[in-house]
Formats: sequence, structure tokens, C-alpha cells
Amino acid sequence: MSFLAQEQVLFELLFDDDFREEFQSDAVSALSLHGLSELEIKDFLPLRVDALALEADVRKRMILSQICVQIPLSTALLSSFEEGLNCLKISLKSFIVRAPISERAALLMQQLIFSLDDMPFFNEQDKTLLRQVFELEHCFAKQLSRQHIETLTTPLVNIRTESEALPRHKAISLSPLLGVTYLPLSYWQLKQELCSVEPQLLWRELQNNPVLIEQRVSLFSSMTTESSKCIISLPRLLSASETDATFDLHIIEMIGGFLPLLNKVDGTRSLDDILQLFSSAGASESVIAQAEQGFQTLFKEACITYK
Repeated sequence: MSFLAQEQVLFELLFDDDFREEFQSDAVSALSLHGLSELEIKDFLPLRVDALALEADVRKRMILSQICVQIPLSTALLSSFEEGLNCLKISLKSFIVRAPISERAALLMQQLIFSLDDMPFFNEQDKTLLRQVFELEHCFAKQLSRQHIETLTTPLVNIRTESEALPRHKAISLSPLLGVTYLPLSYWQLKQELCSVEPQLLWRELQNNPVLIEQRVSLFSSMTTESSKCIISLPRLLSASETDATFDLHIIEMIGGFLPLLNKVDGTRSLDDILQLFSSAGASESVIAQAEQGFQTLFKEACITYK
């Protein structure tokens, strides 16, 4: 008897909706491809599909209540649609549940991004905002995944001294830890508007009191070119021990217009080079001064290094 094979089949019955449908349609045929003996197959035949679906729903809710702590904006926005939270459950595939806990949020966000075009209840305006929020929180989740952090040698924001400045003539690079994304509104404004409770309570709150459609629509009216933000994020070590470490994200907001300048940071250009490109494009002296101050701020907070 293969208990491992039986455990595998039970897991798939709980978290793979397609396999559960196949089991309901023809149980013997569905089970025959999983390395079970005839006796083991017979053990599964009495299982009720409706009971499996109910158990799966309970387990998915528990898992999503943990994951949504890392993806609060995506969860809140989805709750404003009629089947939004159900979309999260559907996207929670078996391979995500099998993944280490620290990887689940990034995998779920990737699945949501892939599925966005197949969500019939989104108009183009909704889809644009959701894609931007999904990509932001996908970036955040990847940065906090254990797999990502363990490949890095210094997952810590080292704040430099006030007197230390970024040399203007040396080639500069972005920290390998850095995440750079775009939002049409302030990240902190969105959190204030959409997430009214502590992250640990958000899933339960949104099931009982989802975000109103009017709240979502009001966000669109407040979007302007001036409201756009370049969101810069960096993992930060909070505590460490011999067996574990705790991280969060250090998040910095810059004006949206700062994003094209960051795209010029490639390890070969200096700050002077980038500011000269900005000046050649017609930027005023005051705007250039603000851009330089932005680079100095990012250098101080370990987001930029130089050779």
C-alpha cells in the first residue's frame, strides 16, 4: 500500500478542481493514473464530492487569510467585484498550496496576473488598475520570498550617515534587492482607502464587508498624471536567529516621473550622466535639482550603490 500515493490523491481532490470534477464523472478512470492499487482505488470511491468541495473551501479560506496579509490591495480590490474573492479561491491551485509558505503569495499573484484577461467582469479601466496593483504586490511578495532572500547576501537596509553623499561622477547601480514598480496613486493612499483593519483580520473583514463599488470608482476620479508614483521597495531584516529571520519591506514613494530616470541606472552611467540626459530633454533647473535630491535619498537608504 502506498500511503504517499494516497496522500497525493487526497491532496489533489481537495485543491485541484479539475481533478475533482474528473473524479465525480468517472472515479475509477481518474484515480487509475495516480499509481494506486485496485484496493486503494476502492477506498476512495465512497468519498462524496460535495464534502470534498466543502473541505477544500474551508482549507482555502484558511490559507488565503494568511496570504492576503502580503497582498492586501489586490484582495481588497477583488472584493469589490461580485465574484472577486471567489476568483482568489479559484486561482489558489494545488501547486501553490504545495509550495513553501514564503513562496505562496508570489505564486498566487503570478497566477492572478496570468488570469486577468480571462476575468469577464472587468472593464478596461478596472483591468488597468488591477494589473498595476497585481504587479506591485507580486513584486513585493517575490522580494519577501525565502527563495529570493536566500540568494542575496545583504537583505538589510543600511541607512547611511547624513554626511555621506552619492558621488556625481561615478557609475551607479541599483541594489540587487530593489523592486521598482508604478502606481497611478500613492500606495499609502490606496491602503488607507481599501484596508480599514489590521492585515491579519483583512480576509475575514472583506468577506463580511467587501469594498464597495463606489469606493473603487472614486479611485479612478482621483487619478491624474500628478498622482502617479514610482514605488521603490527593499527587503529589511527585522530580526535574526540561528534558525530563522524575519523580514519586511522598506517602501519609498517617488513621483511617477522619477521612473524613467531610474531606468537609466544601468551600472555604466554616473549621476551627472543621467542628469545631463534629463537636462537635454528639456527639464528645468529646479526639476533637475529635485531629481538629484531623489537620487541622494535613494543612496542614503541603500537603494543605489556606486563603483
